[in-house]
Amino acid sequence: VFSDDVSAFTSYSFKPQLKTVGPKFGKQLGGIREYLSAVDGMKAMEELKAQGALRFEVNGVEIALAEEDLLIETAQKEGISVAVIHIPTVKPLNEDAVKNLAEGKKGVVVCEEANIRGGLNMLVSYILRGTGIPVESMAVMDVFGQSGSSHQELLAYYELDAENILKKIRRAAGKS
Repeated sequence: VFSDDVSAFTSYSFKPQLKTVGPKFGKQLGGIREYLSAVDGMKAMEELKAQGALRFEVNGVEIALAEEDLLIETAQKEGISVAVIHIPTVKPLNEDAVKNLAEGKKGVVVCEEANIRGGLNMLVSYILRGTGIPVESMAVMDVFGQSGSSHQELLAYYELDAENILKKIRRAAGKS
């Protein structure tokens, strides 16, 4: 089930994306972290979507953080913390963002609408090797492509729909 209003079962938390925030606001980084850790996640996400940036002040300095400046985690009422990283291409891949979001997590689920071989799943697994963090992969297995009457039909066929993603998330979190 898809819904535009997820406030009943979701909250957000934010961390600074060090690659972009560090060079812009290095001296204010501690204050930025402090602000982001205390901010109301739902209100901050609404501001980010409506205004295109979170705006606040740290030590008299105006701070504006766009979505690419933030690591955004979603907390579900089931007690599962879910973070989404939008990665439109596999090169260059922001390895630090992947490592930072995976740190302290029970598992990572990588979901892509592409062939599993040579794609994002393989790169994330490589980046997280040796960390002990399990990676659950969701992608088009190495099979011939299919046609369908709708995008949703194809997502269900390849088990990339919301229901199957949630199953993988629960499995990665040890709640299946």
